[in-house]
Amino acid sequence: RFFNKVITLDMLDMSDPKKKAEVRVSLNSLCSRYEEWINSVEKEAKTLEKKYVSTAVRHISNCKKCLSRMKNGADLLAKDDVVAQAFMRMNKAMLQFLMVLQ
Repeated sequence: RFFNKVITLDMLDMSDPKKKAEVRVSLNSLCSRYEEWINSVEKEAKTLEKKYVSTAVRHISNCKKCLSRMKNGADLLAKDDVVAQAFMRMNKAMLQFLMVLQ
Protein backbone atom coordinates (compact mmCIF):
# COMPACT_ATOMS: atom_id res chain seq x y z
CA ARG A 1 0.00 0.00 0.00
CA PHE A 2 2.99 2.33 0.38
CA PHE A 3 4.42 1.62 -3.03
CA ASN A 4 1.37 2.41 -5.16
CA LYS A 5 1.99 6.17 -5.02
CA VAL A 6 4.84 7.39 -7.20
CA ILE A 7 7.28 9.95 -5.87
CA THR A 8 9.60 11.38 -8.49
CA LEU A 9 13.14 12.06 -7.37
CA ASP A 10 14.79 12.84 -10.68
CA MET A 11 18.40 14.10 -10.60
CA LEU A 12 17.71 16.40 -13.55
CA ASP A 13 14.79 18.00 -11.72
CA MET A 14 16.77 18.17 -8.48
CA SER A 15 19.56 20.04 -10.30
CA ASP A 16 17.20 22.65 -11.80
CA PRO A 17 16.74 25.86 -9.74
CA LYS A 18 13.38 26.41 -11.48
CA LYS A 19 12.05 23.17 -9.99
CA LYS A 20 13.04 23.91 -6.39
CA ALA A 21 9.41 23.99 -5.21
CA GLU A 22 8.56 20.70 -6.95
CA VAL A 23 11.63 19.04 -5.46
CA ARG A 24 10.63 20.28 -2.01
CA VAL A 25 7.19 18.70 -2.45
CA SER A 26 8.76 15.41 -3.57
CA LEU A 27 11.19 15.33 -0.66
CA ASN A 28 8.42 16.12 1.81
CA SER A 29 6.27 13.38 0.26
CA LEU A 30 9.14 10.94 0.59
CA CYS A 31 9.50 11.83 4.28
CA SER A 32 5.75 11.52 4.88
CA ARG A 33 5.55 8.14 3.19
CA TYR A 34 8.61 6.87 5.04
CA GLU A 35 7.02 8.01 8.30
CA GLU A 36 3.79 6.19 7.41
CA TRP A 37 5.79 3.04 6.73
CA ILE A 38 7.68 3.37 10.03
CA ASN A 39 4.39 3.76 11.88
CA SER A 40 2.97 0.66 10.23
CA VAL A 41 6.08 -1.36 11.07
CA GLU A 42 5.92 -0.10 14.64
CA LYS A 43 2.35 -1.37 14.97
CA GLU A 44 3.35 -4.67 13.43
CA ALA A 45 6.28 -4.99 15.84
CA LYS A 46 3.82 -5.09 18.74
CA THR A 47 2.55 -8.42 17.43
CA LEU A 48 5.98 -10.07 17.24
CA GLU A 49 7.19 -12.84 19.47
CA LYS A 50 8.92 -11.43 22.53
CA LYS A 51 12.36 -12.60 21.39
CA TYR A 52 12.16 -10.32 18.31
CA VAL A 53 10.80 -7.17 19.96
CA SER A 54 14.10 -5.63 21.11
CA THR A 55 15.59 -6.00 17.63
CA ALA A 56 12.49 -4.51 16.04
CA VAL A 57 12.54 -1.58 18.47
CA ARG A 58 16.22 -0.92 17.68
CA HIS A 59 15.60 -0.98 13.94
CA ILE A 60 12.55 1.25 14.23
CA SER A 61 14.55 3.69 16.34
CA ASN A 62 17.23 3.81 13.62
CA CYS A 63 14.54 4.45 11.01
CA LYS A 64 13.17 7.33 13.07
CA LYS A 65 16.65 8.84 13.35
CA CYS A 66 17.04 8.60 9.57
CA LEU A 67 13.63 10.20 9.10
CA SER A 68 14.63 13.07 11.37
CA ARG A 69 17.80 13.65 9.31
CA MET A 70 15.78 13.50 6.09
CA LYS A 71 13.27 16.08 7.38
CA ASN A 72 16.05 18.33 8.66
CA GLY A 73 17.80 18.10 5.30
CA ALA A 74 14.64 18.97 3.39
CA ASP A 75 14.04 21.93 5.72
CA LEU A 76 17.63 23.09 5.31
CA LEU A 77 17.30 22.97 1.52
CA ALA A 78 14.27 25.25 1.77
CA LYS A 79 15.86 27.71 4.20
CA ASP A 80 19.46 27.99 3.03
CA ASP A 81 20.21 29.01 -0.55
CA VAL A 82 23.86 27.95 -0.30
CA VAL A 83 22.82 24.45 0.78
CA ALA A 84 20.21 24.35 -1.99
CA GLN A 85 22.82 25.36 -4.58
CA ALA A 86 25.20 22.67 -3.32
CA PHE A 87 22.41 20.09 -3.48
CA MET A 88 21.53 21.09 -7.05
CA ARG A 89 25.17 21.01 -8.15
CA MET A 90 25.69 17.61 -6.52
CA ASN A 91 22.70 16.22 -8.41
CA LYS A 92 23.97 17.72 -11.66
CA ALA A 93 27.43 16.21 -11.08
CA MET A 94 25.98 12.77 -10.34
CA LEU A 95 23.83 12.94 -13.44
CA GLN A 96 26.83 13.90 -15.58
CA PHE A 97 28.83 11.05 -14.06
CA LEU A 98 26.08 8.57 -14.88
CA MET A 99 25.96 9.85 -18.47
CA VAL A 100 29.70 9.24 -18.82
CA LEU A 101 29.24 5.66 -17.63
CA GLN A 102 26.70 4.90 -20.33
